[in-house]
Amino acid sequence: MAGAELRSAAAVAVSLGCGLRTQELQYAVRADLGADWVLKVEHVKGRGTYGEPRSVIVPPLFRPLLVRYFERSCGLALISSASGATLSSNSLRKILSVASAAAGVFLDFRVLRRTFGQCYIDAGLDVETVSVLMGHSTTRTTEYYYCRRSKSAALQRQSGILDSLAGEKVSAGGGVRTLDLRISLEGSNRPNPMSPTLHQAKPPRHL
Repeated sequence: MAGAELRSAAAVAVSLGCGLRTQELQYAVRADLGADWVLKVEHVKGRGTYGEPRSVIVPPLFRPLLVRYFERSCGLALISSASGATLSSNSLRKILSVASAAAGVFLDFRVLRRTFGQCYIDAGLDVETVSVLMGHSTTRTTEYYYCRRSKSAALQRQSGILDSLAGEKVSAGGGVRTLDLRISLEGSNRPNPMSPTLHQAKPPRHL
């Protein structure tokens, strides 16, 4: 892999792996990355308003690539120019275009950052934790602009909830009714407890 391609791939790895904003990647230095592969994001865009400093673990998938890049690059910046100088935000975007062309897909730092958050949401990480990892001051920004659970993930979570509810008691008013979802309803005169028309049935007199 040529030097320009390696630098571009390293920029993608850090941005995608840690969910960095362009400005955060621009001012990140090697000293921010610990031996335990925890990156301290100190130079935060919007600090004091919508941005918060944070620490993020670099995923193991990207570590070998970054080791190769660090062995062949110089300078204090995490991602630097060929001469070791700190890159401007425009230069970082041009560097990213190299990886975009090689992959044959459109890439920019916002896409990579959104993908970072969405992957963790789809993996089941709660939105509060994802919000902290993305450096948001509130979860509202995370939920509205970046991360929404995919339809397939939502169905999986619903299925898990339904499985956990099987056989449990459901409290209604002052009484308790047992919905045993494990029984067979075939040939039974009982209404299906999961039927959309269940809520229209008249409640028992004791409720």
